[in-house]
Amino acid sequence: MLPNVRKIDITVNARREFTVTNVTGYVIENLLTPKEFDSLSKYWDQFHVEGVDYDRSTYFYKGKMYATANPRSFGDVYDRKIFDLAENPDWYYQTPETMYEWATDQIGKTVHSRIIQIFEKLKTLEPFSNDPNKWIAQRGIINVLKYDHLLENHLDGDHSLFKAQMDQVKEFSITIYLNSVSHGGEFWLDGDPGFVYKPVPNTAFVFPGGHIFHGVNKNLDEDKQTRKAITFRTVHIDSLHLPGDPSKFLYQSPKMFAVTS
Repeated sequence: MLPNVRKIDITVNARREFTVTNVTGYVIENLLTPKEFDSLSKYWDQFHVEGVDYDRSTYFYKGKMYATANPRSFGDVYDRKIFDLAENPDWYYQTPETMYEWATDQIGKTVHSRIIQIFEKLKTLEPFSNDPNKWIAQRGIINVLKYDHLLENHLDGDHSLFKAQMDQVKEFSITIYLNSVSHGGEFWLDGDPGFVYKPVPNTAFVFPGGHIFHGVNKNLDEDKQTRKAITFRTVHIDSLHLPGDPSKFLYQSPKMFAVTS
């Protein structure tokens, strides 16, 4: 069966400086073929190793051995990073003309080919299909919602990467669900009325995560199994702040001059 995209309009509770009054979400049914789904599920299992919360590596420099440890998890072991392009210092040297090629090259070097294939497939569907070569996958994470855990109310995104407020930029979070739990584990949006989505395996939910507060209800599965999913954060190049040099990303305070008499 081919993927089926179902558009959902959601009225939003405006909060703080946000002026958004509605967002559009997309439920994608039958996203993956059986082979793709099996491959992605095995990738989740391979990537999530209980108790391993850091990627460790060593390097040799000027006669000494050094070790590094990069964190893989956030919060209460809900998310574990697969990649985050904005953590690469070269991100801050990109311009609107170079970003797509650079991002594609970086993903190709560091991410499993199945992940790349699935993201390319997503770009053939709404809301990305009208402008596929303007969308990049900035970050990828696996979602690890253990029994008796929840994901609290939050917004996605790092406003420093954009040239406008988060509620005005073009960005989407894409979550692909790999299993379901018997009770709880629903994804919800702070709408008016509220919107709740009960995950179904081999579906994806796409929405502008920086525009609306959202979270996941506590996992109360009767067998205490973990709810599994993978999320991409996608951004539109035209919304990014890309001056081409890291010095131009930083706020520089006015110079202070000594007062003399």
